[in-house]
Amino acid sequence: MKLTKAQLRKLVRANLLETPLMDIYPYKNRRAPNQFISTVPSVGYRLPSALKGTTREKRNQFTTAAKVLLADSEDSWYIIVFKNIGYNNYHPTEIVESPEFLQWMNSLNIPKGSKILVVGQGRIKGDYLAPEWQIAHDIIGHTILQHYRENMKGNFEIEGYEEIFNSFENSEEEHLNITWMSLPSEFKISKRNPNDRLPDILAAVFANKFNKQKAVELYRNLNIFNMEDVNNSLDALYKIVESWKMSIPYDTPTIVNPF
Repeated sequence: MKLTKAQLRKLVRANLLETPLMDIYPYKNRRAPNQFISTVPSVGYRLPSALKGTTREKRNQFTTAAKVLLADSEDSWYIIVFKNIGYNNYHPTEIVESPEFLQWMNSLNIPKGSKILVVGQGRIKGDYLAPEWQIAHDIIGHTILQHYRENMKGNFEIEGYEEIFNSFENSEEEHLNITWMSLPSEFKISKRNPNDRLPDILAAVFANKFNKQKAVELYRNLNIFNMEDVNNSLDALYKIVESWKMSIPYDTPTIVNPF
């Protein structure tokens, strides 16, 4: 029997006890950025109060849960979160370029060929702390959505972006109310806020947990949609995620802002 690339990749990871999300590293920077009197932890730093044990045990539980969510995604991903970060859309270049941070990064011995996300935005007060919210929904889903809005939306100079824009923008309401319903239960994260469901969908696509055929069947059963438009709209999701993944270089700590 001939194995597909995805099946072979999954088999290798199982044998090596590896997952695409390799680890989440908390950087305990004591000094706040100079321009901020007070700071907050970055998204992904605070842990849910429901976790039990020592801080290390809680961190391991949190990371393990996130790894399960992203177990079928491609590439090897590492996430770095900060103890102290500025508010709003702060870009923590000062921290990332500091000798202390660079020395700490070298001590991690992250393997070559990895993609490293540095979460550059403070957690919003009141946001949920569960790994599905902080890692899948916020750090992955919202960051991909921001990439689309800041780099792809209206950018018709790049070949293919206009087609993606037309297919995606014209179907946003349908994605929120129909496409989202096709997601596996673990990616139906924003249950109470339908307007915040695009990150769930994009995170599921990233994690290879999105079943396009299941979504197509939901649309077809309603018998009110042009199925060619539906297919183009669903394909646009994959293209947006792929564009974001391509924008993250290997072996370079890359600052991302989810919001």
